[in-house]
Amino acid sequence: MKIRKDSRGQAEFSWIFALIVGALILFFAFYFIGSKLLEGNLTKSLMTEHSLDILFNPFSYFGSLGATSAKTMDLSTVEKINFSCKTEEVFGYDSITVWTKEATQPRKVYDKYLFSDRFIESKNFQIISKSFNMPWRVADLVYFFPRNIKYCFIGPNFDDTRKEFGSDESDEHDTGMNISNFYFPESINLCPPDGEVVNICGENGASNSKCDIIVYSGNDNYVLKKNDSGVLKKLYYSDDAQMYAAIFSDPEVYYCNMQRLTKRLQYQIEIYNAKMQSLNQGQNCGMYIPLDGLDISAKTLFDNIEGSKQNIWNPIKGAFSDIKSKADVVKYQNDMSACKLF
Repeated sequence: MKIRKDSRGQAEFSWIFALIVGALILFFAFYFIGSKLLEGNLTKSLMTEHSLDILFNPFSYFGSLGATSAKTMDLSTVEKINFSCKTEEVFGYDSITVWTKEATQPRKVYDKYLFSDRFIESKNFQIISKSFNMPWRVADLVYFFPRNIKYCFIGPNFDDTRKEFGSDESDEHDTGMNISNFYFPESINLCPPDGEVVNICGENGASNSKCDIIVYSGNDNYVLKKNDSGVLKKLYYSDDAQMYAAIFSDPEVYYCNMQRLTKRLQYQIEIYNAKMQSLNQGQNCGMYIPLDGLDISAKTLFDNIEGSKQNIWNPIKGAFSDIKSKADVVKYQNDMSACKLF
């Protein structure tokens, strides 16, 4: 018996087999390319997060605690970074989102107080840390801004800023940090003519239309600047640490972190109150330091900032002034006491 070969069936089988093999080759090719791209993207993301570890990691610090410190951070590529602040939970938190093509994963930072514009796009950053005292060290404030932006501090109002963050080659005992994108000209006309420049003026230059930020000091301590919507805001402050925070951060981020700091201060007051009672009982110190008044001022400041979100701004000025005066009294009483609370 002779079996006839079905050439048509063989052709159909060969065509189907070739189609399956081709599909498998394409699948594995795309899978391999996708895996490599994902691996590269993950590596890039991990490198970015490693660079930002100083902000993310609760155990990371630079410099010495309580001392003014500065460092630079350079990423491999330009990144878009979004900062926001929330007062939720016990102490609130700052949220940082690195916008990449692959993901927009936010990271919450609970133990740091980060002051920055809400949106930054750069690959080179300057980070400065400065202690905030009320009257003891409450926390270190971290200022985060791009190095490609030039900050021009104009006039004698910023002599202390120049000594702390600039440099003086004529002074052999110069201790300035020489921040590369800080400038200290005598006149606004001597600020850098090119690039992105932020002109920061004292109140004596408030009438100059070239001033982007105006710092008022004296009876009224506040920084006048615009928010993201272009609306002028008054950012009240009580010391240099807060003044720089106001200069380098978005108004909403600034006031939110001020609320977080008042919460932290209130819990520290509870601890110091317990310590004062222990010292009075165990060592008969006879110590009385008016911490309760400072506690009330901290709560008042928190509430007044909360009210400002409904555009009720007037009470904030007095609240900042009051908490500073109460802190000065606490410091004086502690310095005069035989037993030291802090």
